[in-house]
Amino acid sequence: MTALVVVHGCHLRALNWEEIAFGYPEKGELGVIPFALKQALAHEALYMFWGTGASQRKGLYESEYAHKLACDRIDELHDLICKATDSRGRKIRYYRQKERLKKLLLEKSIIDKSSQNLREEVENAVAFCLKKKLEIYRIIPVSSATHIQRCFSTFFATLHGLGLNLDLIPYGTRIGFAGALPSDVVVVEPPHRGDLPLVPFHRTVARLFQFLHAGDDGVAFDVNDDLSALIDDYERQMR
Repeated sequence: MTALVVVHGCHLRALNWEEIAFGYPEKGELGVIPFALKQALAHEALYMFWGTGASQRKGLYESEYAHKLACDRIDELHDLICKATDSRGRKIRYYRQKERLKKLLLEKSIIDKSSQNLREEVENAVAFCLKKKLEIYRIIPVSSATHIQRCFSTFFATLHGLGLNLDLIPYGTRIGFAGALPSDVVVVEPPHRGDLPLVPFHRTVARLFQFLHAGDDGVAFDVNDDLSALIDDYERQMR
């Protein structure tokens, strides 16, 4: 019982928020919330950390909103977890663990209302671990199929930067952002192969994201269109 399960936030204006958060119960596919609860039970987690404060609905931050819905649907979520299967198709037996589930939700949940992005969310989760000193040795991030890759990368970079040697075990659901698959996620590494040019594409790509926060949606679309056209030109030259 040395784990912290992190329920990564999902912007409340995401097109398929309900599906990302809760999944498709009729298909037995768990969303982030029931999947995180399942992992919390499986790893006998001490705490659950709910992010973030980046969006609001009905006067509640997304962390508060997701946590409240989980509490309101605790019986439904418990039944859903009980019907789930593991990676080998075997039934998971959690029928007698509803009290543990309630304790995790009502007594052992940390609601992060201050973070505005993934980096801040991760920093807040790590700060909580440090506050608890020797209680937590393992962090278990849980997110959607198309977001967990960046969650893991951000956690790893943060822990590495602080010199912390905590276990990091990420879990992604099978449900991603609307219209997107895990294969759509692109990881741009620093150059490392001796047989390829050492071109710092990762730095160039990282600079693109500033335009998403420029305050003018048109700027981001213009940059994307211009860059795409430039790449088209180079592709034509290579043919």
